[in-house]
Amino acid sequence: MLPRISLFLALVLSISSSAAAAQSVSTRSNSIQDAYDRITLAYELGDLDAIADIYAEDAMYILPDTNRGVVVGRDSIRAVYEGFFEAAALQQAQLTIDFRFVSRNMKGDIAYDVGYYRVRVLHDGEVTSASTGKFSTVLRRADNGQWRFVVDAYSKAPDEAYDALAPAQTSSRQ
Repeated sequence: MLPRISLFLALVLSISSSAAAAQSVSTRSNSIQDAYDRITLAYELGDLDAIADIYAEDAMYILPDTNRGVVVGRDSIRAVYEGFFEAAALQQAQLTIDFRFVSRNMKGDIAYDVGYYRVRVLHDGEVTSASTGKFSTVLRRADNGQWRFVVDAYSKAPDEAYDALAPAQTSSRQ
């Protein structure tokens, strides 16, 4: 009887912690840093709705692909991430992302950041590939106080540029 109770308790705790983690993607504090923390968690969970919620309705996503142009609007940005997250799921991979900041400037309800990011692909907890890039973002505080991306632009960068920044300038859930 005791093993059944232990198994049941473990199952309940697992479901509770998963629900709390999923809820925390979209119901967190209203800091600028929170927007990056929400992206980090959404990558880990492969949560498309959480990714979409991080962007303003009128957001612009500027990809390095010169044939694609500027992706405009939350729904269109979600579609870009959908392909990315689906590819990871097909490979049974988990994604992580973390950020290192070069600069953050803020005036009123507008902020912009410049920095580097690293995306890692994991299989069975082991990093099987990584990609490093640089980014420039503009965020706007919404009426509810939550910061959302209105411009998100990125391109590839050498690993050394990311590695050169001190860990104190890092946003990560590692």
